[in-house]
Amino acid sequence: TTSVSNAASVINRFIETDRSVTLYTLDLDAAQKLELFRLAEHDVQPENRNYLYNHFTDNCVTRILRNLDTVIGGTLSQQALETPGRLTLRGHVRRHTAAHPVWDWLLNFWMGQVIDKPVSVWQEMFLPSEVGRFIEGFSYTAADGAQHKLVSQVENIYTARRAPVLEAPWNSLGGALAVGVLIALFFYQLEIFKKKNAGLARRLLGAGHALLGIVFGIAGSLLFFLTFFTNHDYTFENSNVLFVNPLLLLAVPFGALLAVTNNEKKARIYENVLCMLWTYVFLAALLSRIITIVPSYYQNNGFVIAVLLPISYMLGVPRIMLRKLISAGLRRQK
Repeated sequence: TTSVSNAASVINRFIETDRSVTLYTLDLDAAQKLELFRLAEHDVQPENRNYLYNHFTDNCVTRILRNLDTVIGGTLSQQALETPGRLTLRGHVRRHTAAHPVWDWLLNFWMGQVIDKPVSVWQEMFLPSEVGRFIEGFSYTAADGAQHKLVSQVENIYTARRAPVLEAPWNSLGGALAVGVLIALFFYQLEIFKKKNAGLARRLLGAGHALLGIVFGIAGSLLFFLTFFTNHDYTFENSNVLFVNPLLLLAVPFGALLAVTNNEKKARIYENVLCMLWTYVFLAALLSRIITIVPSYYQNNGFVIAVLLPISYMLGVPRIMLRKLISAGLRRQK
C-alpha cells in the first residue's frame, strides 16, 4: 500500500532502528517539482494506493524512481537500462543477508532462477542504496537546454553502527557444506552406536529423521506453494523444488514410528522407506545441480545443495551401496 508519511518521523524511526540515512537534494525546476508532487499525490489516492508488491520490480523505491524518471523525460531509465548491473539480483540480496546465515539460506532457497540472470543498473535500483549510487553521478538535459547534475547535494544524516552491508555477496558454500557434513556425521555415529545400544540408537535415528522432515518438509512445502500458487515471479522456475518439497514431510511419521517401535521387522520397514526417501533427495539434488550447466536453467543454488547432499547421501541408498562395495572389495583382498 502506498501511503503518506511524515519525513521527520520516518527518519527518526530509521535512526532508532540503527539504519543509515542519507538525503539527496535534487536539482529540479519548479515545474518538475510540482509534477513530481502531483505524481506522488496520484499514487496515494484510494483507487491507486493498493498494488501487488514485488520485491524487485514494484516496491516503495521503484515507484518513486519511476516518477522521478517521468519528470526528467525518461533519460534516467534510458541510461540505467543501457548500463550493465554489477551484480545479479541474488547477489544484492545475499550481500544484505550475510549477517543472518539461516535467513540467507532460507530466502535464497525460496527464490528461483530469475534472480540469477544478468540485469541492468535500472533493475538493480530496487534498492535505495543503488539509486543513490547511480543518481549521484547522473546528469540530464533540463528545460533550459543545459546539462544539470540531478543531485545537487548529498547529506549524511546518520551512519548505522552495525556492520556495513557487504559490497559483494559472501561465499557461504564452505559453511553450508560444513553444516551438511556435521549432520551427516551425527547420523553416521548413530549407525556405529547401534552396535552398543540398538534400541537407543534407533530412537535417536527416528527422532533425527523426524526433525529433518519437519525442518525441510515445512521449508519445501512453502517452496512448493511459492513456486506454483503465488503471483511472485521471483519464486518461479526454482529447481530446489525437485529435491526439497512436501514429500519430505513423510520423514516425520516414519521417523516417529521408527523411534517408538520395538519390533525389529517393522523397524526395518520404516528404515527402508526413509532410506528410499533420502535416496530420492540425493538423486534429485544431483539432477538439480547438473541442469545448471545449461545457461537457460542456471540457478545459483550450490549452497542449498551443499547442506542436503551429505545428509541425503548418509541416509539414502548411495551410502548403503558404497558400504557394500567396500565390503566386497575387502573380501576379494582376503
